[in-house]
Amino acid sequence: MRMRGSWFAAVFGGVFASLTFASTSNAVTIFDDFGLGNSYNCCTGWSIDPAFSPVGMSFTSSINADITQVDVAISNILGPNSGTTITLYPNSGGAPDFGSPINSWVLGTLPAFGSSDPPTSISGITGAHVTAGGSYFLVAVAVSDDINAWNRNNQGVDGIFFQNSLTFFNTLGAFRVLGDETTAATPLPAALPLFAGGLGLIGLLARRRKQKATSCVGS
Repeated sequence: MRMRGSWFAAVFGGVFASLTFASTSNAVTIFDDFGLGNSYNCCTGWSIDPAFSPVGMSFTSSINADITQVDVAISNILGPNSGTTITLYPNSGGAPDFGSPINSWVLGTLPAFGSSDPPTSISGITGAHVTAGGSYFLVAVAVSDDINAWNRNNQGVDGIFFQNSLTFFNTLGAFRVLGDETTAATPLPAALPLFAGGLGLIGLLARRRKQKATSCVGS
């Protein structure tokens, strides 16, 4: 009886696992143009203020992923330093699709422009999914009357950026996007034959053991 139970657990358990392991995730870097030690250009950047706002930096994801963290090199030049709002948008024809925001976050007090302080991190992000081959914009808008700057990267990484309704191709601001790569599960219909095959194997083993037991009693 224990032997039969162990076969049942082994076969059924393997089939059940194929049905229930819906997806897996691995921490990955989706985009990163910081230098070693989170370095960036301390003293040049793209202005984020009432006259030159919003400002957006583009990136393309090579994988399906859920964003978990965003690091940005945005600093305060003048004003009360009330922070900056960062919003993730899809790229629509080379500009942010402002009608379809994916998620938004608020940065608090920013480091002073020219200070080379560590980038500001937004962690614990949920509800921000990107797809393989998809293009996106991180868009910054200054809060209140602040004059801020998105410091440029020091790695020579160029790309499309958006500023005050105009699109340019130039040195991107320094930022990093981290996330968990997502892998789709085996669809349930594809797993059903495995389940049926497992049950058939269990039945076959049970019949053979029953026949063997009957043969032993008859002899």
